[in-house]
Amino acid sequence: MDQHPQQPVPSSSPAPSSSPKSRNGAPRWIVLVAAAAVAFGVGIAAGWFGHQTFGVTTIEGALAGGGGEPAQAVDQAGEAPEGPPPLGTTSDGLFEYEVVSIDRAASYDDTECGNQYQAAGEFVTVTLGATNIGNAAAIPAVDPGEVTAWSAEGNSYSTFIDICSFADSTNPGNSTEYTVTFDVPEGTEFSVLEITSYESSKTAVILAE
Repeated sequence: MDQHPQQPVPSSSPAPSSSPKSRNGAPRWIVLVAAAAVAFGVGIAAGWFGHQTFGVTTIEGALAGGGGEPAQAVDQAGEAPEGPPPLGTTSDGLFEYEVVSIDRAASYDDTECGNQYQAAGEFVTVTLGATNIGNAAAIPAVDPGEVTAWSAEGNSYSTFIDICSFADSTNPGNSTEYTVTFDVPEGTEFSVLEITSYESSKTAVILAE
């Protein structure tokens, strides 16, 4: 039998790599994906921390801004009244005013309107005298908001609006008397009365005695 020399098996060349490798041997696409993931994570983290910082700053600003106003309101609420207005002219430009009498009672019989009222504190009824110093007939200050009583401590009191208070239209040079009533804490002492009618341009401040 003839013997043939064994032919060397040709070595096969390695298959080309389907993807390039980086210098450390890892495929480059893996490196790129990993880098993108890291960048994405850093971006999210930066955005999250930025949002948290913004939220904290906003909350701190709101607390700082909101905290000042209530404190100021408390300070204002704690301020004591400055006191009654100083004595001034006895005229509001239309009438010359004076206090005729002051009476106190727990109830008030409103004969003008047929009602009777019980005071929350006590009724203080002030009889006022008014002389028309103008040049035309007018009605003196009598409506709610036209006569204000002040205590020496600086508390102001408006008239009791449920009671029917009237004043006559008075000609120039003539005088009239009428009453205004206040419902105030028992024992309240008036210091001055501040009087101005809606038709006048000035304010009278007279002693409440």
